[in-house]
Amino acid sequence: MPSAHVPVLAGEAIDLLDPRPGEVVVDCTFGGGGHARLLADRVGAEGLVIAVDRDPAARERFATFASQSPAPARFLRASFVEALAQLRAEGLRADLVLMDLGMSSMQVDTRERGFSYAFDAPLDMRMDPDQALTARDVVNGWDERRLARLLREFGEERYAARMARAIVRARARTEIETTNELVEVIAAAVPAPARFAAGHPARRAFQAIRIAVNDELAQLDAVLPLAWSLLREGGRFAGISFHSLEDRRVKRFLVERSRGCICPPDLPVCACGREPEAELVTRRSVAPTPGRSLPIRVLAPRGCAWPASSRRRRERHDPPPPARLGGRRAGAAASAPAPRVPPRLVHTARRLPDAPFVDRLMHGRLWVALIAAALIGIVFVQVSCSSSTPGSAGRSTASRR
Repeated sequence: MPSAHVPVLAGEAIDLLDPRPGEVVVDCTFGGGGHARLLADRVGAEGLVIAVDRDPAARERFATFASQSPAPARFLRASFVEALAQLRAEGLRADLVLMDLGMSSMQVDTRERGFSYAFDAPLDMRMDPDQALTARDVVNGWDERRLARLLREFGEERYAARMARAIVRARARTEIETTNELVEVIAAAVPAPARFAAGHPARRAFQAIRIAVNDELAQLDAVLPLAWSLLREGGRFAGISFHSLEDRRVKRFLVERSRGCICPPDLPVCACGREPEAELVTRRSVAPTPGRSLPIRVLAPRGCAWPASSRRRRERHDPPPPARLGGRRAGAAASAPAPRVPPRLVHTARRLPDAPFVDRLMHGRLWVALIAAALIGIVFVQVSCSSSTPGSAGRSTASRR
């Protein structure tokens, strides 16, 4: 079946999810229909593809998709929270739920939607044009403190306070109406060295405003339990994310579902008896071919029989875990007893990878500042030592005299 749009991780997602003939699949973010086309080819005429999108432009693309799809197809124009709640109320059970989070390339390329900082367009950024709140309302209506918090939390913007102050000052003269006007205000608020650093100076600010306008993170928090409750026994869930705010939420939800024993670490044998509800198919970011690695989280039922291609991909990304006894890792038979680690320290270490500070350290520019501070410290110590050496020699000579 011909396809006009191919998502970044299309092949990798289908390989990991392994759709089978006759299954019911839900594509929560239809967009251009790239994933839906591949799913329809795999489930065939006996299956069902349910496409969800709140963008009215997606309905037109769905009409073309449905006329070519080898599988029966259904479209729901709603947010994925409303759509999955409706499907659950209907009693539908799905074998596969897929979510490709964020905005689609078609929305970015449609200049009049105002999603991109590269084109001059009205400040809109609504995924659903029928909703009331727009980017113009946020930029011109929210107070400085609220804007700074928005840019800091949703954009992880280092210069959030400066940008918010500059926006408030600019709109006091005249309202900010277009994307170019907003870009000029933001760029002027950023220090000159940061303007020429990696990425556009308005990139994170536009992301934050878009997330606020469409309530994306609250929608994501609400849809994850709905998607999980919609799956029948043996069902699979996949979430593809493009920035850490989304990925942290998806990761925490899926890790909690795949978590087994919750006993204190100092217990030698599991006493809680808790079993994982499912298992993570891949624990690391998956690299498209070619491209940079992106977080894709896939959850599958325990004991699910995966095809050889999926097993090979999983073994390539994730080495086999060590054996466990009663929910605890099995140690070597002849090894000496390991020193006891305080449970609070173990709990803190487990949560450390999800800490915002660690995420900013690994993905932001904080590590550059740390290295610079370390180098400055080394130079300072060296200068201090070299300056103190002649003085001590002079004092020794004077004493001998």
